[in-house]
This record gives sequence, C-alpha cells and structure tokens, in this order.
Amino acid sequence: MRRLLENGANSSFVAQTADETVPVAALLQRPERIIADAGTAHDPRRPLPRDLYSPRINSRGIEFGERAALGALLRAVAEESKQPGPEIRSHTAQDAADAVIAARAGFEAWSRTGAETRAAALERAADLLEERMPRFIALLQSEGGKTLDDAVSEVREAVDFCRYYAMEGRRLFVDRPLPGPTGESNVLRLRGRGAMVAISPWNFPLAIFTGQVAACLMAGNAVIAKPAEQTPRIAAEAVALLHDAGIAPAALHLVQGDGKIGLFWPVMFHLLNSVGFAHILPVSLALFTKLAPKALNATIVGIYYLAFFGANKIVGEVGTWYSSIPTTSFWLFHVATAAVGLVAFVLFKLFLAKRLMGEVEAA
Repeated sequence: MRRLLENGANSSFVAQTADETVPVAALLQRPERIIADAGTAHDPRRPLPRDLYSPRINSRGIEFGERAALGALLRAVAEESKQPGPEIRSHTAQDAADAVIAARAGFEAWSRTGAETRAAALERAADLLEERMPRFIALLQSEGGKTLDDAVSEVREAVDFCRYYAMEGRRLFVDRPLPGPTGESNVLRLRGRGAMVAISPWNFPLAIFTGQVAACLMAGNAVIAKPAEQTPRIAAEAVALLHDAGIAPAALHLVQGDGKIGLFWPVMFHLLNSVGFAHILPVSLALFTKLAPKALNATIVGIYYLAFFGANKIVGEVGTWYSSIPTTSFWLFHVATAAVGLVAFVLFKLFLAKRLMGEVEAA
C-alpha cells in the first residue's frame, strides 16, 4: 500500500518520468539539494508531530535513528536502573476494605473539585510522565520485560491517555442549559458516581493502568487501583506521580497483592459504584459468580465475558485452518456464524431474558 501511494502520486519520480513537461535536469536533481535548506525541508501545511491531534498535544517520542537522542535516552535509562524502586508490600483483605472506606470518604471532596482543576492535574501528570520517561522505561524493562521501543510507546500511551481524558473532561463536564417549557431554569450537569475499583493487567502495566485511573478521576470519582501482582512497582510509581501532579491522595488509593485480592471486591460491592478490569478471565469469572445472582446486568456481563473468552479459545485452536480455507468457504463460514449468532440472540430474548427478568423481579 505504501509503494502504491508513493508511486501513484503525481509528484512521485515514476509519474514525473512519464511527464514530458518535466525537464530531464529536474529529474536528475539530487533530493538532498532540494531539502538542504531548513526553510524548504518542512511543509508548513503539515503539522509537526506535537500538533498532529490539535488541540490535544501529542506525546513526545524518541527518534531511534538519531544517535544523539538515542544515546541520551540510553544513558538516562541506565542511570535510573541503578536507583532503588518504590517499596512494595502485599495488602490484605482488611487493607482493601480500608481503601474502599477511605475512597468513599474522599469522593465527596474530589467530586466537588472543578472539572478544570481535575483536567489540569491530569495534564501535569502527562508532563511529569514525559519528564520521568527514563525512570518508567527502566521499570518497564526490569519489571515488565519490555523492549526499549515497547517501553517508549507505553509511556507515550499513558501520556496520551492523561491528555485525552483532560480534553474530554473539559468538554463534557460543563453546565448545559436545557429548554424550560414553563420558564423554569433547567441545567444538565454530569457528576461522579462514587468509589471505583480499577484492576489492570500485567501486559500493559503503565498504559492501561493509567488510562483506567485517569478516566475515573476526570469523571470525579474516587479510585482504588489494583495493579497486576507481576508489576507492582510500576503502578506504585505511577500513583506517586499522579499524587505529585495534584490528584488528591484521598481520591486515589493503591492496593497491591495477588489475584485473591480481586475476589474480595464483590464482598464490598454494595459500597462500590464500579469494578473495572481489562479482560482478565479469573477476575471476570469470580465477579460473575459473585454478582450474577444479585443483578440481571451482572448476569448479562458474565455471559458476554464467557462468550468472549470462549471465542478467543476457539479462534486459537482453529486459527491455522481458518487462515488456509478458500475465499468462498471463508465467507460461507462467516455467514453461517452470523446466522447462528442471530438465532442464539433471538432465543435468548424470547426465553432466557424473560426468565432472568422474572427471577430478578421475584428477588
């Protein structure tokens, strides 16, 4: 596709060789002479990387082909690798319960903090992530097993999450006047819901962790962050950074420990407003078995996740066969799968949904 776009463009060398109006001398001109002047090397109509997503500032990257920048980064990462990591301790169920109570207590003040203040704190967190990139790269490599380019990309994704949610928060969390049919004043105002648990996986221990937490905080919620047991230091460093950026300690709490801590959240569900996680099978099954008898929504969510992981398993088993079948069979298989899914959905709506709804109403 890249070659097609390059060679198919009117300005490409291939197209110009067929254009009789282009002199041979112009074709033979060395490209380096064209861009030797800094004034002509950059097209002012094209935004710089920092401005690609204006008005949101794009995260700062590293050009690995530029030796000076790469060397400076490697030296900074090597220096950070010598520094001790944050102290980690495994929390107990009582610690988790205390964190829930503390988050509920901190929610009131944080939810009343203005959206502009919350957004500004997330933008400061983004700036600090860029400043401390070598520190997080060192942790991502030592604790998460990331390569250099993967670690840089993950820090950048965390930065983008903070700035994106700050931008969206400013847009959404403003008072919106509504029509008043009888002359009254009506205002639509978004608000936080309460205390929320954010359970993040080990494969993106900084990006997904930061994204979950930043979204909840921008919406005015208090957060209990539970990172994967394999990457506790990255999470601890991220939480410390968010506190440094201006997130109230009462609004953001960290609970460390193994997966058994995740089984504790349903016990406290009556005090929580949300439990978020990123496709973690043991956690989804545990939440499903704990919550399904109590709420129809939890039952539907549980069925969805069971189907999701079941489909992933099937695709993994038949992936080789699936990619080798002829095109006609490929599309017939798709049509048959869609038909089965449609029939299953209709049956669910006709029978199972009514039954579940009746059980919920009876309860």
